[in-house]
Amino acid sequence: PKGLAAKARLTYAYLEYSLSLYSSIRTFVARGLSTIAQSSARGAVLVGTSEVAEIAFLMLQQRGVRVIAVLEGSPNGRSLFMGQPVRKLEVLPSLAYDWVVVASFQDTRHIRSQLAAWAVPSGKIITIPDGQALATLPQEIPEALRGAPEAPVEALLP
Repeated sequence: PKGLAAKARLTYAYLEYSLSLYSSIRTFVARGLSTIAQSSARGAVLVGTSEVAEIAFLMLQQRGVRVIAVLEGSPNGRSLFMGQPVRKLEVLPSLAYDWVVVASFQDTRHIRSQLAAWAVPSGKIITIPDGQALATLPQEIPEALRGAPEAPVEALLP
């Protein structure tokens, strides 16, 4: 029973942390996409296939912005993302779009330099997450989740 109670507390702490993280990410994705929502533009290219990109994809759809294409800077083996084919970043110059939404925690510098090389105006690029938003994310793992796996169950109990 003590072990089950400890597992229940750990599960609760993990869920609480995960929901807090999701809420923070959703907030800064919404902030990042507010520029698109205020414009008359209705077509965006999404760069990235992470969980952040999933949130961005759904929020773009909720705001009536059509995702023209899903692109990936470095192939990760996915062929579909949210029902859309995943294409290489190199196809971007051949697409007609109003915005480029970079929603990735990886390779953002490389992606932004590639976009600059293709003369994509920086005012039409939204990077999620941006450096400022990352600082607002919950950085600390809750104390309850930091117990060493070899620690006895009693060490996890209050």
